[in-house]
Amino acid sequence: MNNKIFCLATVFSGILMAHISMVQASGFDVPAEAQMTVSDSMSAAFPSGALFSDPLADPDLGKTLMGVEMNPPAVTRGSGGQELERLFAARCRSVVFIAHKVRRGGKASVSTGTGSIVSIKGYILTAAHVVKGSRQVVVGIFPSCKPGTQPELFKARVVRTDPSKDLALLKLTTMPYDIATMPIGRMNEVRTGSSVIIIGHPRRLFMSLSEGTVSAIRPNYKFLRSRATVIQTDGAINPGNSGGPMLSDKGNLIGVNSFIYGKASAGLNFAVAVTDVRDFLSGKKKKPVAQKKKSNARIRQTSKCNIRFLKKVSKKKATYKFYDSSCNGKADTVVIKYDDASKKTIMAMDRNNDGKYDVKFILNKKGKPVLSSWDDDFDGEDDYMGKHRNGSFRPYKKVSI
Repeated sequence: MNNKIFCLATVFSGILMAHISMVQASGFDVPAEAQMTVSDSMSAAFPSGALFSDPLADPDLGKTLMGVEMNPPAVTRGSGGQELERLFAARCRSVVFIAHKVRRGGKASVSTGTGSIVSIKGYILTAAHVVKGSRQVVVGIFPSCKPGTQPELFKARVVRTDPSKDLALLKLTTMPYDIATMPIGRMNEVRTGSSVIIIGHPRRLFMSLSEGTVSAIRPNYKFLRSRATVIQTDGAINPGNSGGPMLSDKGNLIGVNSFIYGKASAGLNFAVAVTDVRDFLSGKKKKPVAQKKKSNARIRQTSKCNIRFLKKVSKKKATYKFYDSSCNGKADTVVIKYDDASKKTIMAMDRNNDGKYDVKFILNKKGKPVLSSWDDDFDGEDDYMGKHRNGSFRPYKKVSI
């Protein structure tokens, strides 16, 4: 439970939200709103004013989008025969173009990059540096991959970023009629010497494909202000490819293109590996590995966090017990027990401390979980239900909602 696991079924989420006002009325620290989770460093860089009020109506963005390649060659860039063409055709529609305006040195400029649609709900994965400085961006989604096809433009908001891994998650504010998603792979698809495919929009050249080889896998690699497991490749990555997918030969996303070492296309190109991508999408944050010292055992012992009871509040029809499970002095877990014995006890948790409960459990008479609902992307909507057995808070079965 100290992992602060996930979130509960639509069946009772309404019941829980009906009681949040009571929780807030009790004087407990539960913020009324937390619309997005963005790092402090990024939110401090957000400009204000009309510049970002409607990116689709911005003339400079429009000029940039109209200035991109209008008549690309009528052949797929790169080589690799029919198998590579098949893979490109299967994945290209889930690769999007990203553009937004930022202020640098007092001047406004347009920044562009690439992203991957990872959910039918309109979530887009990209690199944190691609969207740095903006709350809203323009996303170009391609209705087809035929040469010369221009993207349909949509607005998206920045939902969450992790600059320490150079990853960001966006969400479309309006949905296209049809949407294609990118499958997320596993690290066992990656080996030194494996083939990789890169699809993106380098230097505003839409739908460019390149092929390369995994040169090395570098765990815990430090780059700029980030540290992550990265995949090194000789496949071409240029400005504008950032945030786009690195694919395995199975067509699964195994990395997010992030940075180059030296000059563009010098053969030292890097993507954040899928292990960190999966942790980011699930909301997990890996703890840094402790250095082995004589006092290490003492450090672990003193830093151990035990769940602490904070307060009990009795209201009409129910009793609320609040707990601190992250040792920050704030209530992030609540147990609601109803006076009516026919109603199940509910436990809810706020894993990312944004004031919203993102995991909810239905407990049996012994206080063990039987059902749960989970909001793993912290957008306020449940992503799946969990079924539990043997008293474990980690579901043995997940059912999509």
